[in-house]
Amino acid sequence: MMRDPPAEQRWAELRERVQMAALLCSRGDRVQLDAALAQAAVDWRDLLVEAGLADSDWRAVLERATRLELPENEG
Repeated sequence: MMRDPPAEQRWAELRERVQMAALLCSRGDRVQLDAALAQAAVDWRDLLVEAGLADSDWRAVLERATRLELPENEG
């Protein structure tokens, strides 16, 4: 059973982080991406944990993993 996403506004903020978590966990492999997306459908929070994006330092983890500088205005 899929765990419900948070309230609509909060989910809008988290959706991109969940998508990035799936990409990080896939490591560029389509089969692993499909598996990560399936995992997110069951419980998206587990995917955030696996990708290292569940804690308050998620932005720094994502920047290190992607070498991107992200805007500070996102939750």
